[in-house]
Amino acid sequence: MVNKNTKYRCKIPLAAFSACIVFALIQFAAWHSRTFWINVDRYAEPFKDDQIRFSATIKLAQASGDPRKLVALIGSSQVREGIDAKFLNASDPTHVYLNLGLSGSAPPLEMFMRSSEFLAAKPASVYYFIYVGSLFSEYRYSKLKEGFSPAIIPFIIQDLGAMEIWFNRSYYIQSLAGQVLPFYRFRDSLLRIFEKRAQDFLDKRDRAPNYYNFSQSQPPDYFKQQIEKHRTNLFRPNRFESLNVTLLTELIQKVRLSHAKFILVESPVHPLFTNTVSQKVLDTYRDVLAKVISDNSLDYIGTELLPKFDSDDFIDFTHLNSNGRSKLTKYILKSNQS
Repeated sequence: MVNKNTKYRCKIPLAAFSACIVFALIQFAAWHSRTFWINVDRYAEPFKDDQIRFSATIKLAQASGDPRKLVALIGSSQVREGIDAKFLNASDPTHVYLNLGLSGSAPPLEMFMRSSEFLAAKPASVYYFIYVGSLFSEYRYSKLKEGFSPAIIPFIIQDLGAMEIWFNRSYYIQSLAGQVLPFYRFRDSLLRIFEKRAQDFLDKRDRAPNYYNFSQSQPPDYFKQQIEKHRTNLFRPNRFESLNVTLLTELIQKVRLSHAKFILVESPVHPLFTNTVSQKVLDTYRDVLAKVISDNSLDYIGTELLPKFDSDDFIDFTHLNSNGRSKLTKYILKSNQS
């Protein structure tokens, strides 16, 4: 006796398989489309969409065909908001500058995971802007799904133990899935971007390229309130400290193996910033940097080599206003050309 439902049952997995193939093809086509990345770059919001904006900046640079040498500027939102890449690119006839600043403290752990991506653009130089928070901040696993690389797993196990992976397994499972399906990896950002792009299309409106900068300072009592709030405990020793030191060295070596020059820059901070961090943490941070610099014969730009930044150059403890941005941008231009 022939089961009449046999054909019907076979059609369901076939339809699902076909849908998956179509979705994969659409995803592949979009991921390799310059138009897709232009829209991502224009509609990405600071903080919320930093991770995919990071990818968009690299993809557009690779697709541009610009013969100039690439310079990757990596670090936290201090980089994103504190360096004017548009000015740099208009002022330097021999280099293209990629502003790859990410919200948060941009620890070596995060920069190492994104390194294969920015090194794929074959930069001639990589400037990594670092500050005490880069080594002494707890890593937020919620950021893992968008900035993950499997290359980090052996270092996590070696430094924090295999149980670290197990206790945070849901983040790792989602992150591994995102390696195969980029649309899943960046699903929240892409939904926001598509909604805004669709609205502009309906309104027949064009959006200008983004320009990231902070324009408003904190209220006058902000610094006093923050100092009283943190009482030198803004950054403290934590379980990621040793891992970040290890990965800073790994990052340096990886960049050098790609034949790019690695320059470590100590980011400028507000004169009152040291009141939010203990002297012990600051001393440890300086000792760690000194050892890494010595062990790797590293090109290093300390705060003593940077222009003098006053309180009037900042909007808060770590972010520059237009005056400070102009100072730092012009210094980077001069430094890279020398």
